[in-house]
Amino acid sequence: MKNIAQFLKFIFVGIVNTAVDLGVFNFLIFLFGAATGVLYIFFKTFSFFCAIINSYVMNKSFVFGSREDTFKKREFSLFLAVSLMGVLLNVSVAFLIYTLIYMYGNALPYYVAANSGAVAGSVMVLLWNFFGYKFFVFKDDSKK
Repeated sequence: MKNIAQFLKFIFVGIVNTAVDLGVFNFLIFLFGAATGVLYIFFKTFSFFCAIINSYVMNKSFVFGSREDTFKKREFSLFLAVSLMGVLLNVSVAFLIYTLIYMYGNALPYYVAANSGAVAGSVMVLLWNFFGYKFFVFKDDSKK
């Protein structure tokens, strides 16, 4: 039951992180007026890193209930390693979906294709990040 509650909290944090990710992403699209090619990859990577910072704080305190408020280099390094793999998965899937929808299908406006890719990328890393954070980053060492 604890794992289910934890996963539900993780999903909530994921929704908040997705809002941060998409908010920054769309702000950059609005600011620069487009999101194509390399610009798309840069915007998506930057927005995802903004979400990672939020994710660390919320997962540490709210989801995995770390009782320590102190910053730990090793913990953050592991969090960053799991998250970087998440970035690769997220951005790769996002760009692939965007490319398939907009560049080759050209059936939707660029901003709809861009956001479709962004959402697909976020969904793909949900389980990767949960299990990575749970078993490698915020694992409970007190049970040893």
